[in-house]
Amino acid sequence: MLDELVKPGVQAFIKEHEKSDLNRLLLNKDKYPGIPVDLVVDQIEARFKAKNKLPLWFATEGVLMPPLLSMEQCSSEETARYKSELLKGGVCIDLTGGAGVDTFFLSKHFDNVHYVEQNKVMAEIAQHNFRKLGAYNIEVHVQKSEHFLSSFKASADLIYIDPARRDQQNRVFRFESCSPNILPLQESLLAIARHVLVKASPMLDITKGVSQLKNVKEVHVVAVKNEVKELLFLQARIADDILVRAIDLAVPETFEFTLGDYVEPLIGEAGEYLYEPNAAILKSGGQNLLLKRFPVKKIHENTHLFTSGALIDGFPGRSFRIESITKYNKNEVRNAIAGSQANVAVRNFPDTVDAFRKKTGLKEGGEDYIFGYRNHKNNPEVAICKKARQS
Repeated sequence: MLDELVKPGVQAFIKEHEKSDLNRLLLNKDKYPGIPVDLVVDQIEARFKAKNKLPLWFATEGVLMPPLLSMEQCSSEETARYKSELLKGGVCIDLTGGAGVDTFFLSKHFDNVHYVEQNKVMAEIAQHNFRKLGAYNIEVHVQKSEHFLSSFKASADLIYIDPARRDQQNRVFRFESCSPNILPLQESLLAIARHVLVKASPMLDITKGVSQLKNVKEVHVVAVKNEVKELLFLQARIADDILVRAIDLAVPETFEFTLGDYVEPLIGEAGEYLYEPNAAILKSGGQNLLLKRFPVKKIHENTHLFTSGALIDGFPGRSFRIESITKYNKNEVRNAIAGSQANVAVRNFPDTVDAFRKKTGLKEGGEDYIFGYRNHKNNPEVAICKKARQS
């Protein structure tokens, strides 16, 4: 596969047909002797995804794209760069090398990096790309992670592991369902490395992850453009309090606290402004700690929306000015907005967004933002809002 794809003629063909109809290309593949059209189509599809996710891969001459399934799970360049800056040292092991994106960025902060991958084709592509990208301090090992660990006799500063989150054709997120299952490997990992960094699915419950993993030192909730992309658990040989960091790399907004910190919710009726914490903070579970850092109240203990009488600059999330508050009634809601469009969100509310739209007949879009929620009296109500202008 690799030998065919790296041929200059094949590389040129890929670039020439990046905007072609791929189905037609496959149907007419007999017209292109010497061109592995099936492989070329896979490369073109992967390059389309890589343009935004892996811009360095996309722009570097001669770099090959990993298979589409690997492209879906691999880190983006921005999340890989974030991980790589958490620690530095002499030796790093990437136990689940895959597309090699994390390995490459880790190699910028460690003297020697071991890339471990049991899939021979993936490993060959990664090794080829490391050379094209100028990363010569990476040693490639084509073997299972368990076999590598049993034969590795030295020590390391960091072991990074991103278990495959697929079981047959289904996506999974629990550690015990992923491959490899990190839970029985933990003692051997910490015996080799001072730190272990585990990438987990954004669907995993943080409390559950901390309870299953040994010696968790830090938890990082990493979001991009208000979408949580990764959960990272940093383990250490000695760990006491657990730092939780919620960050959105697009802003960047960072919110840190110690796991277990508690603030008694201050509940009050909606004021002039409404605030929605960013996705990383909501996932971290630290939203109540915002009450200690900003002069706001919660609308309801289980409604993760906040309110204030005056606009607060710097709130980590979205800020809105409340135009009016209505009961959850079709006529009242429709009379409160101009037109038939609104951006709808619900928090701790009896209906879903789809049910809300069906009941009110509102279409998506426009400049109005509608929040359905339970208020401080535990009653459903609807706030009609506009985006607040920050000073």
